[in-house]
Amino acid sequence: YQIFIRFGCVKHSWRFHNLMGYTRHDANAVYLDDFTSDVKVIGNIFYKCAMAVQIGGGRDNLVKNNIFYDCLTGVSVDSRGTGWAKNYFSGDNNILFERMNKVNYTNPPYATKYPQLLKYCADSPAVAKHNVLINNISFNTRWVLLLDRLDFTIVQSKKNIVQRQTDQDKMSASDILMNKDATIMRQASGRFFIPRELYRHGFQPLPYDQIGLYKNEFRLTPEKSFLSEKPTASGRW
Repeated sequence: YQIFIRFGCVKHSWRFHNLMGYTRHDANAVYLDDFTSDVKVIGNIFYKCAMAVQIGGGRDNLVKNNIFYDCLTGVSVDSRGTGWAKNYFSGDNNILFERMNKVNYTNPPYATKYPQLLKYCADSPAVAKHNVLINNISFNTRWVLLLDRLDFTIVQSKKNIVQRQTDQDKMSASDILMNKDATIMRQASGRFFIPRELYRHGFQPLPYDQIGLYKNEFRLTPEKSFLSEKPTASGRW
């Protein structure tokens, strides 16, 4: 429970895959737990995950340019500070703000590195604000799950290419709807290919040749990220 933890980047991981739980909480590929904030999740492939990305009450997180393929849920955002964890903001439990005060967040280096913390207490601190979902592709996946009365006026979702599974699946007016029967990508030889026209919407090619395990003194025979043949034009058709 530390709001002042505001750093981190999960970028260009080859594939989070086959992560399914056996309880009602399922399994999370990337879980930004209990108010973790200012984390960037960029350019990853989530394949057959129960919950690909879960934002647990935090702020200022960025989910950008990822592929969500055959997942139960792509991104879940909750505002637990207004729900089951509201005691951290009601005065019953002050540990969050006590820890912020211990690092002197109103003074450098925190104040200069994370100036948004200076406005935090006056900006409905219990609400999971300023999270951005942009330029992602969601295929055969429930794109987004918003909980605790969150909506698209609070969570920014824009220019995501979404293939809806049901009419009840949420997407913002700024997202791009694909026909349910359309093939927006295909899987071949373990890779994901994106139709050329989708790049017009802002999705950027993933650096396939840079993703995965690298050989070093501790990993002499790393598993290959992709099979022997290389994608054409950065994975485009």
